[in-house]
Amino acid sequence: MILLNFFIGFLALFIAPQIFIHCKYANIKHSILLMYGLIASFTLSWIFFLIIFYLKLANVFIYLISIFMVIASFTYMCANKTTKGVNRPALGYLIWLITIIAMMPLLLHIGDGFRGWDAIASWNRWAIELFNNEYQPINAAYPILLPAVWSLIYKMQGTSEIWWTAQVTIFVIPVLTLAILLTLYTENKNKAFIFMAILLYPYLIWTNVVNGYMDMPVMMLGTLSLIILYAAEINKDKKEFTLYIYGALLIAALATITKQAGFAFLLFSFIYILLNLNLFKNKKKLMQISIVSLLYFVTYLTIFYQYKHRIAGNFDYLHKLSSQRNFLGQDMPQSLKYISGLFFSYPPYISWLSSVIKPLKITPRPITPYLIGLGLILFVFKDLRKYNSVGFLSGIFFVLGLCTWIRYFSYDPRNSYWVKSFFIIFLSINCGYISNKYAKKHLPTRLVYLIVVLAVGIYLYKLGNDFAYEKQAAFQSKIGNPHIAKTIVKLLKGKNVCTKLYTNNTPLQYNYYLRKIQKQIIIGRWYVPGFLPHLKHTCKDGRYFLFGAWTVTRKNTGWKKIKGLVKSGKIVPVGHKTDLIYFVPPSRQRR
Repeated sequence: MILLNFFIGFLALFIAPQIFIHCKYANIKHSILLMYGLIASFTLSWIFFLIIFYLKLANVFIYLISIFMVIASFTYMCANKTTKGVNRPALGYLIWLITIIAMMPLLLHIGDGFRGWDAIASWNRWAIELFNNEYQPINAAYPILLPAVWSLIYKMQGTSEIWWTAQVTIFVIPVLTLAILLTLYTENKNKAFIFMAILLYPYLIWTNVVNGYMDMPVMMLGTLSLIILYAAEINKDKKEFTLYIYGALLIAALATITKQAGFAFLLFSFIYILLNLNLFKNKKKLMQISIVSLLYFVTYLTIFYQYKHRIAGNFDYLHKLSSQRNFLGQDMPQSLKYISGLFFSYPPYISWLSSVIKPLKITPRPITPYLIGLGLILFVFKDLRKYNSVGFLSGIFFVLGLCTWIRYFSYDPRNSYWVKSFFIIFLSINCGYISNKYAKKHLPTRLVYLIVVLAVGIYLYKLGNDFAYEKQAAFQSKIGNPHIAKTIVKLLKGKNVCTKLYTNNTPLQYNYYLRKIQKQIIIGRWYVPGFLPHLKHTCKDGRYFLFGAWTVTRKNTGWKKIKGLVKSGKIVPVGHKTDLIYFVPPSRQRR
């Protein structure tokens, strides 16, 4: 029931909102629907969490609500007629197919579980506490959006002992981010979105996205808010402009309750709006959405202040730690070299790219510094220096964010991921501008799909057969009993080919470790009498009997006969007594 309950909870939190929004507003741009579906999922999750936490409601509440949402959403989808005839399904399916294929390197990590220190000792610990309607924060206001979501999954499961199911929820953010980017390109034919997808892709498929730390999720949400702001900017003369702006604000608000760095993106949104205030006709609605975006973090503080009172309790310590690591006892050039090494070494190179250039004897070097330089140089174009544009403001925020990280948070490179969001955006916009300026023809949509499919194909090809066998061995080695399988390999290794193993443990023959000695394994009947004809033999290296545990526990298997043979010395136990492996020496030959 645990997996079924998790599945229902996942459908309720992340699929049902998408269904409702896509059916209700079928004629709105697909990118907007995906965006608000993501916002609805995490916002509803946060609201559910707050209600349950404050009212101390039993787990059955979230269980019933989840079942109701799933049934209601699918009923609404089946009954809704507006979804029929919309000229979008084929394109939508193609985008999702490309997205899922492109995200396979990340999706392969489903089920890995939380392992890192902070993930276990902080973020998931809070999720377990929240599952029990408790909360013991450390001396700083670390936001808890994802721990809250995990706690809902645990409540749905009825247990917090199964973690990997909660980890699956983190995949929603990177998968939807790539889907939204591809959709925005198909809707706007603006090459900046392609550059964003290319530059962001190494981060999207990086395992750190789903390891349980909050550094990558906050970067993903923050980057998505900037992407949506740029979508608003290029649609400022259309009715979708305000929908994008409101969405960017709300996504940035979600980032603020994911980790503190999210405030950089919310501040960015507010500054952009203030500089473009003349574009808004309904300023009252804008004010309302702005207030709502601030309420996300305020609602968290109402929880935090019940236990702690210093919102930045460890700020001084982190500042001191960064200063000591970067500057104490070092001259400035050494310090800058150390800091640049931390900043530019993440994310690591893409494995298939490394495999391609290795035969060419080319040493892979971080290309981020050169890309940043290129993006900044491109500001020589007057059109890129509009003070109220997303591209120019991203360049400013990148410089300010980099300085902030160096001074206060450079004790760990993980804290710099959010700074790279601004680099990705201003470089993509600048490259998109140059591409559009000197290549008037739009990049064919089908060509984009072909490039993505080819890239994934190259990646899967470079993984090679070794990867396939490693994955196979990972689970096949656990079939039967790996300890017994290894013992059998040692017993039969180097023995005469007439040495056989007779066993009634049928699954064991499929164990990965036994694949090379399959011809020496004879599967016998479940009952002991089926083994007795094989007691007599003349193989000088003997033969072996291996019994499954059920041979001892089930009635009428003839196990007493085996005990008698051991007592008379006709067969000899091998290895640990629980392994049920017996050596059958060769029969005496008559003279």
